[in-house]
Amino acid sequence: MAKIKLTRRTFSATVAETMDNTDGFEGMFAKALMGKTLKEYLAEQPDNQTLWVDTDKVVCVTDVTEEGTTHDLVFGIMFQYQPKISDIVWIDGKDFEAFMKAWKED
Repeated sequence: MAKIKLTRRTFSATVAETMDNTDGFEGMFAKALMGKTLKEYLAEQPDNQTLWVDTDKVVCVTDVTEEGTTHDLVFGIMFQYQPKISDIVWIDGKDFEAFMKAWKED
């Protein structure tokens, strides 16, 4: 069992830059729940987060790919018991070699 420190890419601030303020029910719900609009909330979230990964729990890894909006290199990982394929966790492409080395050692 190997644990490795990775940089998770959330793209929250990037999404906030490109989205319009949400009107209607979604906007009221976000404002009531968080005290700010969804755009304001996402703008405050970091694009990068530290994530410790237990490689025993990883079942699938994508190849390194270029993200369409930021053009950053990223790769995706999926964990056991992950509910949907769309829940891929995106990781900074700079961590790919170290991750693959740790994952293959298991």
